[in-house]
Amino acid sequence: MPNYYTDVLDVFRAADIYYKRYTALNKDWLMLKYFHTLQVVKVGEELMQSEPIFHQLSDKDKQRVSLALLMHDIGRAFELREDGSKIEGFQHGAAGMQWLIDTYQLNDIAILSAVLVHDQTDMDFLDLSEKDLCLHPRFQKLSDTLQNSVLTVNQQYHSLSNKDKQFVKNVCYLVKDADTLSNILDYTFIIPYRNKPKIPVISDKVFNRAIQREYVLFSDIQTFADTAVSYMAWFWKFTYNATIQWALKENVPEKIKEYVLSEIKNDVANITPQIQEQIQKTAGCFDELINQIRNYYTV
Repeated sequence: MPNYYTDVLDVFRAADIYYKRYTALNKDWLMLKYFHTLQVVKVGEELMQSEPIFHQLSDKDKQRVSLALLMHDIGRAFELREDGSKIEGFQHGAAGMQWLIDTYQLNDIAILSAVLVHDQTDMDFLDLSEKDLCLHPRFQKLSDTLQNSVLTVNQQYHSLSNKDKQFVKNVCYLVKDADTLSNILDYTFIIPYRNKPKIPVISDKVFNRAIQREYVLFSDIQTFADTAVSYMAWFWKFTYNATIQWALKENVPEKIKEYVLSEIKNDVANITPQIQEQIQKTAGCFDELINQIRNYYTV
């Protein structure tokens, strides 16, 4: 990709074409993703300015980080069928990485890696040996072309110096933090779960995993309130202190709680004393989790 460090506008124009196709196929959801991408860039660049580990980067390396933020969701342009429906199990990170390779012959391991792994809960994907990578469930679901590209990126990553490997990891973690925080801020995490029962109940399994500082599995989400708890649990997986402090300063956990409780109350036609008791119990669970998050990060 010629001069891609400085010619970011060409990349944006190309990405813009795909995002517009994306929004044309499924306007409501995909317009959110389009603006989500712009927010990820804004949030990521603010985090980069706040987090000391990025302060010594050259202008060129900062542009590399910005490009990784901008391109993180480009693979979503290909996860829709022509009728606008989503392809189940589609790995948009791997697809986005492949698009950058095919379109721009991009060989920047930091950018390719960040796009590849940002949609994974397992951020140690890069450190796997070739043998272990081939056995990874997500890898095995990829097409032969994508598998070959992932293997190439993995091999190139392992050939880097320790310093360069750390830079790649830093970029991956920043993109992941910015993506997660942006999802929470614009409530796009709610959209896929609007069909879940809007009742003031948090499933025991979901609450227990969150309070134990573990990821909540999407397969365990049973209610609308579970969705909010699952994203509060992502606070345990933020990498950078700047991300955490920004979110706490803006009272993000409290805003999630109020938003979800408000949605539930608006959806319930008749709030009986029993339902009111359930709402109070659910609010108490949110408060317990919020207090744990705040206490954990202020010690």
